[in-house]
Amino acid sequence: QKVKKVKPPKQTTKNPTKRKKSNTTENEKVAQRLHFESLIDIDTSHALGPIGAATLVPWIPPFLMDCLVVFVDPRPNSGDLRQTIKYLTSSFHDKDEKSMRQVIFVAADTVQEMKSWLQRNGLETPIRVFSDADLNFTTAYKLIDDETYHKWSMSMLVFDTKGIQPQILRHVEPSYAVQLTLDAMESSRNN
Repeated sequence: QKVKKVKPPKQTTKNPTKRKKSNTTENEKVAQRLHFESLIDIDTSHALGPIGAATLVPWIPPFLMDCLVVFVDPRPNSGDLRQTIKYLTSSFHDKDEKSMRQVIFVAADTVQEMKSWLQRNGLETPIRVFSDADLNFTTAYKLIDDETYHKWSMSMLVFDTKGIQPQILRHVEPSYAVQLTLDAMESSRNN
C-alpha cells in the first residue's frame, strides 16, 4: 500500500496562542443590565425585568445618574445591611432626589420579610430596596465565593456610566456606609 503524504499546515506570522487584549483590565468587569433584571422591587413585589433594569443602571442612555452605589449582603436578616439602610435613610432624607436614586440596597430576604422589617422600624426610605432571595445578583458579581475571605459579609459595588464596575468593597462596616457613599458619588462626578 502507498502511504499518502500530507502537507504540513502553512505557517503564519501571527502567534496563534496569543490572545487579543481586552479593553478592560482584569479587575474591571463589564457590568450587565441582565444581572439587575431578576431583582425584585420591594415596593412593587415584581422583578425589574429588562425595562426596569435599564432605567436603574447608569450606563444605559439617557444617563440620568453619575453612578450607582449598591449595598448587597448575601445573609438573610442581615444586621449590617439593615443598619446601613437606617444610616443612609437618616443621612439622605434632606438630599436631592438624584442623590437618593443613585443608591440601592439588595437584600437576601424575601419581599415580605423586608416589607415587614421596614414597617416594624417605621422606615419610609427614599432609597430603593430590592430582594435577591435566590442570590442571582450576588453570585453574578462573585460576592459569594468559596475562595473569598469575606464571602458572608456586606459589600458595596459602584457602577459608573461606562458600564464598568470600578470597585467592589467587601466587608463594609455600616458606620462607614454614609461616607463611602458620598465619596463614591463625588468621585464619579469628578471623572
